[in-house]
Amino acid sequence: MDSAEFNRKFPSIYGAKVDAENRAFNVWFAKVNAIILRKTGLCADDLPDYCYRDAYDDGATAVNTANRAIRAAKEY
Repeated sequence: MDSAEFNRKFPSIYGAKVDAENRAFNVWFAKVNAIILRKTGLCADDLPDYCYRDAYDDGATAVNTANRAIRAAKEY
């Protein structure tokens, strides 16, 4: 079953939860990006890759994640 078929069969069971979770992540990531921008003058996309989604899923705060991403970029 492809994703389109899955979404047709289970639209309210899984689709709404995934959309809400993605929105929550996007709001959190916007905070991370704003902190990084304020501290470095760069956007998160300008830094080396960092596992932002893993940090979010682990319950890390936006401030903690931004600081860790900046430190990791310095080590790069």
